[in-house]
Amino acid sequence: MVYYYGSWAVYRPGAGKFDVEDIDTDICTHLIYGFAGLKADTHEIVSLDPYNDLDVNYGKGAFKRFTGLKKLNPDLKTLLAIGGWNEGSSKYSQMAATEDSRAKFITSCVLFLQKFGFDGLDLDWEYPTLRGGKPEDKLNFALLLDEMRSRFDKQGLMLTAAVSAGEATIDAAYNVSALVRNLDFVHLMAYDLHGTWEQYAHHHSPLYAYAGDKGGNLKLNVDYAVQYWLKLGVPETKLVLGIGLYGRCFTLARADQHDVYSPSYQPGLPGPYTRSPGMQGFNEICESEGREAWTVVRDTHMVSPFAYRERQWCGYDDVQSVETKASYIVSFGLAGAMVWSIETDDFHGNCHAGPFPLITTIRTVLRDGKPIPTPTPTPTPTPTPEPETTTDTTTTTTTTTPSPPPPSTVCHREGFNTDPEDCTAFYSCHQVGDHWQVYHFQCAPGTVFVEDLQTCDFAQDHQDLCVNNSYSYNHQNPNSIDYDYEVDQNRLNKVPKAKKTDFLEKMKRFEKKLKEISEAAFLDTTQASVKTRTVEIPAKDDASKRSQHRQARS
Repeated sequence: MVYYYGSWAVYRPGAGKFDVEDIDTDICTHLIYGFAGLKADTHEIVSLDPYNDLDVNYGKGAFKRFTGLKKLNPDLKTLLAIGGWNEGSSKYSQMAATEDSRAKFITSCVLFLQKFGFDGLDLDWEYPTLRGGKPEDKLNFALLLDEMRSRFDKQGLMLTAAVSAGEATIDAAYNVSALVRNLDFVHLMAYDLHGTWEQYAHHHSPLYAYAGDKGGNLKLNVDYAVQYWLKLGVPETKLVLGIGLYGRCFTLARADQHDVYSPSYQPGLPGPYTRSPGMQGFNEICESEGREAWTVVRDTHMVSPFAYRERQWCGYDDVQSVETKASYIVSFGLAGAMVWSIETDDFHGNCHAGPFPLITTIRTVLRDGKPIPTPTPTPTPTPTPEPETTTDTTTTTTTTTPSPPPPSTVCHREGFNTDPEDCTAFYSCHQVGDHWQVYHFQCAPGTVFVEDLQTCDFAQDHQDLCVNNSYSYNHQNPNSIDYDYEVDQNRLNKVPKAKKTDFLEKMKRFEKKLKEISEAAFLDTTQASVKTRTVEIPAKDDASKRSQHRQARS
């Protein structure tokens, strides 16, 4: 049993807050801490949230507290995940490009893991050759794995990777034989197969194809992904099936149309803890179902349920469906289950099924090793092959490429596009057939999106991009920066001259600290949604603390 821990859950409000000490070490064999990042200019692994991760400068020391959980369960293995959706691909592509840069990365990883007591590293590069990567990434990732395995074996460290469930991504990104010979386990992210980037409601992690699926959608289910990886040569003993402990939620166009494929043009309402439009944790969904009248539908093909109430629609996994998925794991002799992520289970037991009901159910089925009767889906037609972009790493030849979709109001090219309404935000646009797959991201506080750089950069270096952006000034306490309301350029002009110089000096010091604390907005490996996290930054005397709002993918 492998459990990812989304460390930003410590910043969630109320009953959604989840810290290292809330982890039950008796219900898992492997724990993975998400996430560390990559420093682009040195190719070294770094903390993405030093205040929470580290124990210096008044930090909370979550890394060492996390690995310290092995004192409660000596058989437990703790790993550190590097990457995630918001880390993107370009930095990792550059790191893997040469033997020298790969060596720097590997050395930094070994030292980092040993310093904090981790048992290994989980690679979450999303994805080689894609999202700003290069065609050579497929080969270079294979070389990186070979070199990491050699070095990690000498240090007794584990090496795993989180991989895509999408056939086109698998073919483009991975040299499967390199994964097989070098990884201890392959963690299959069999979720986020559908989401609010589509214009209809669909379950993001169906076990089998829905009866109405056609074309490429016949491939977007757990069973297809598992069988495809097995067909490519990954042994059952290395393939770990990922199960999402959350739902993808939609706002339906009409309340009287609530089946799969019902029109939807907006994400669902955010939950009270994750606060992310289009996504809710299982804990949020089950609590809502206990308070309000939701209609729950179980489809015999998908197995996993969806629920609707008025125009709100969520597809998720519950106790019954994870039991079936765990039975599927046993039936095919897979290595085990992986969950994303532990802090969105009902860890308080507020829904009257005890704490961690989903994880406990999965563990029980895997421990007993006896599959429960699994519903046999009605046979669905074999997918008709469709033109796809494929890249050969040795010849770098590209085959048939679909015509790009027409420009939209936010997507004028593939990749990152500035939000025309907000200079501190941007869209990530990806061509999917004849339409755009779109995600909306928010830059870190004090930064704006610079399309020429394809990243967020400090606002004072790009004042022409956002004339209404500045910093707010607190006359009562010049040491505090309030990011809880929209900043106004005119605010600085109202600062008394005697205090303006002092204010600007404090801003320079704060910006220097901000660079150390946060170099980018942050998204987790759930891949598509955005959520707000609050990072506390202590003042030098620890008498007051600043709050920094960051975006995270859940």
